[in-house]
Amino acid sequence: MPRLKLRKSLLYILFSYLSLIIVVLLLVACIPKKPPRAELLDIAPGVLESQTQASILGEHKLLAAHISDLHHYAPELYDPESEAFAEFARNNEGRTVRYTTELMAQLKRELLALGVEYLFLSGDLTIFGIPASHRDAARILADFEAAGIEVCVTTGNHDLNHPKAFTLQSGEMSEAESVTPDQFREIYRNFGFSQATMIDETSLSYYLLLNEEYALLSLDSSVYEYNYEYDFSAPTGRMRPGQYEFTARALSHAEATGREVIVMTHHNFLDHYEIDYDLSVFKINDEEELLRQLMDEGVKLGISGHIHKSDIKSRTDEKGRDFYGITTAPISLYPHAYRLIGLDPGSISLSSRELDFAEGSEEEQAILTYSRNIGLMRNYRRQVESLVKKYSRDEAETMAAYFYLANLYAQQGLEASIPPGALSTRGRELWENADSQLSAFALILDLDSPPDDRNLRIEY
Repeated sequence: MPRLKLRKSLLYILFSYLSLIIVVLLLVACIPKKPPRAELLDIAPGVLESQTQASILGEHKLLAAHISDLHHYAPELYDPESEAFAEFARNNEGRTVRYTTELMAQLKRELLALGVEYLFLSGDLTIFGIPASHRDAARILADFEAAGIEVCVTTGNHDLNHPKAFTLQSGEMSEAESVTPDQFREIYRNFGFSQATMIDETSLSYYLLLNEEYALLSLDSSVYEYNYEYDFSAPTGRMRPGQYEFTARALSHAEATGREVIVMTHHNFLDHYEIDYDLSVFKINDEEELLRQLMDEGVKLGISGHIHKSDIKSRTDEKGRDFYGITTAPISLYPHAYRLIGLDPGSISLSSRELDFAEGSEEEQAILTYSRNIGLMRNYRRQVESLVKKYSRDEAETMAAYFYLANLYAQQGLEASIPPGALSTRGRELWENADSQLSAFALILDLDSPPDDRNLRIEY
């Protein structure tokens, strides 16, 4: 009997411990998941390096690079230590305004090491289009030219006739003038205009021969004629009537000389998000007519910026002809993207990269940290403060973390590389039930359709 009682006692104790463990596990499971710490909201280590190693680029007859949306603001226009500039930087869509000069210096080092011969810059060279910013941007680009890299630019919606231009000298906001089209052409005369075979008199468009096989058609898609009249810098793009005639003449020349044409604009040719939502503000507003004209002449590649996303979309017409719209995320936005374009007879290869600060100095590492923190302040913390008006602090942080991280990957064309465990299921669930205009957008950030946004080969 005593031995039987002992066994019952041991079984009772064991059962009690198991019950306690089950209860604890159930309680833990019921505790809301805490959002990831802000310092963990970044592209996972090794992802960018592995993407660079996966590049399809090899040896090419001519190697070019494409960047967009520099958003340069001349240092003479602001006091970097003032609260006015700090506030401006925090609310400037995450752009690294303070260090654009240093970012371009790093880009130049990398392009020279790679043997790049051309640099295409598809608009938004500056913020506000202030003459001092354009002159300073031209000085930076002249350094590329002096090193042997030819630069070709086009206009962006921030570059001309900006009615809201201001400076922050001595920490005080003061109104400023913005450049006119004639001034833009003069400041950047050495970056496409003076080398061009054809110049459009109705816009800031030009046609330039790159080599025996390729030519660049730079189309001025920005709308700036009525900015001062409406006190608004128009973000939409368009083609002026005279530009279609100019485009026809340029394409005829290309056909007569046996050259393939790359078209560069600031505004997009195609939609670049997987959403049924009006994103026409990013496109040329009569893109269908332009696409017909280009595809009828066998043009396959258009490069642009403006949408702040690296993406590749394609279209095939009724005759089976393909066109690829290539957007590149801003060089001024963390993690500072650019594209390489290898040009060969009969084919073009594209590959994406980000500025490589891995072996950089402490100063360069500080720039990278600064640019990432600016993005966090603008796109994570500010969203938290907006969401917390409707949700608890934990819910707001979880939702903002989901949106920020998914968008960070999407902006670099890395939707397929998002780690499965990196995105909070709780955050996505909250967005699915959110009463917000952003909810539909939040739920498509991890979606992408072919082709690969990072690497592409086009055959002619």
